Amino acid sequence: QTCALPISNSQSRNRFGSVGAGWTGAKNYLGANYGYDDTRFGIPVVEEGHIESTPRRHSLTVRGGGQDLNGLFDSFRGTLSVKRYKHDELNLGEVDTAFRNDTDEIELMGAHRAAGRLKGSLGVWFLNRGFGATGEEALSPNVDQRALSAFLYEEMTWPHVTMQFAGRAEHTRYVPADEGSRSFNTGSGSVGLLLRPAAADDRLIVAFSLARAARYPALEELFYFGDHPGNFAFEIGNPNLNPEHARGADVSLRWRGPRASCEVGYFRNSIDDFIFRSPLAPVELRARRTEFERRFPRETTAARIGESLASAGLDGAFPVVEYVAADSVLQGLEAHGDVSLMPSLTLEFSADYVRGKLKHSGEPLPRMPPLRFIGGLRYQHNAFQVGGDISAVATQDRVFDTESPTDGYQLLKVFASYSFATGRATSTVTFRVDNLSDALYRNHLSFIKELTPEMGRNVKLVYNVRF
Repeated sequence: QTCALPISNSQSRNRFGSVGAGWTGAKNYLGANYGYDDTRFGIPVVEEGHIESTPRRHSLTVRGGGQDLNGLFDSFRGTLSVKRYKHDELNLGEVDTAFRNDTDEIELMGAHRAAGRLKGSLGVWFLNRGFGATGEEALSPNVDQRALSAFLYEEMTWPHVTMQFAGRAEHTRYVPADEGSRSFNTGSGSVGLLLRPAAADDRLIVAFSLARAARYPALEELFYFGDHPGNFAFEIGNPNLNPEHARGADVSLRWRGPRASCEVGYFRNSIDDFIFRSPLAPVELRARRTEFERRFPRETTAARIGESLASAGLDGAFPVVEYVAADSVLQGLEAHGDVSLMPSLTLEFSADYVRGKLKHSGEPLPRMPPLRFIGGLRYQHNAFQVGGDISAVATQDRVFDTESPTDGYQLLKVFASYSFATGRATSTVTFRVDNLSDALYRNHLSFIKELTPEMGRNVKLVYNVRF
């Protein structure tokens, strides 16, 4: 609940576990890990608080490799990852819609032997994905996705200078059932320079980088059409979206001393066809109805538009958002530091800020995080540690179109933990209190910030075993 009132249907339950095993030889290794997550949580506000979601995931990862080898490659690594995910959306305990998202990934990477000052690695990655949705609120047809990429990373090192460069080429193809397929070919590349001035005795690093990056549209941005309770929106995708292409630069300063360290960085990205969610008023939805029926030739399209128009303005009605693309600029600052006040007492602080705008109009991009500062103290003695931090978040009033501004707030968190040996395992008990002051606040990035504030004071007691 919030500090003001309880929020109906905001309960959650999570169960998870994992087990792994491995073998290590003189030059080779092989390991595997299996994990299972089972979660059930309510979705407040929606459908009078009757909707619940039940995500479940099986994951299996197998990894093997070798090192100190002879030949062109002196080390290699291979990874197989298999995930089976599904969740049901329940209405009064009955399944309304069922989703599945199955992925198989293979990655092979090898580090080649040094050629003079040049050292690096290269590899390939493959993805096989099957997405499916059935039921009243199925947002998309079944979609198969295949992706293949090749990548490399190289660096050349001198006593006080390191030059880095990397590249990636990728192909992906989406094949939705009974609708047109989409294929994308993208490429990314970057160059970087690390300077370690001799006068600073390797305590100071100045880093520069330039990059051209590409991102192809996600399945959700292409094919979704309908109510999405998890995002509290009626989402409209666009199968005609193009990949994003960004040109970016960043610079950072890193300093490490015997009792203190800090890092400050600035980045700027100019992005062509940046994809984001843009609100759509009911009058616009009505005017473009024929366009959307042609874009999504499904039996449910006309009915869903009609239901959305009929519920517009009513309590609990989903706002309509469309995935669109526009040329944009994102830039920001990040800083982090820590100071050892005493051998067991450390002061930590960080700050970050991101500013985004549409390139041609200068209008702010939606869902930009406000300026944030975090400062804290941590005391550690052997296996015991205790600490706390305060987060100060500024008002965000640079908002997009119909987006609502949010007030600034401060949050206080405290924690304590103790680790001890239990046989061959290590046990850790952690006690934590979030939002200790029970502050009433709204997260600017929340999809439901206009409807409900964030959680009030909450207490967690966690027992963890590592073996």
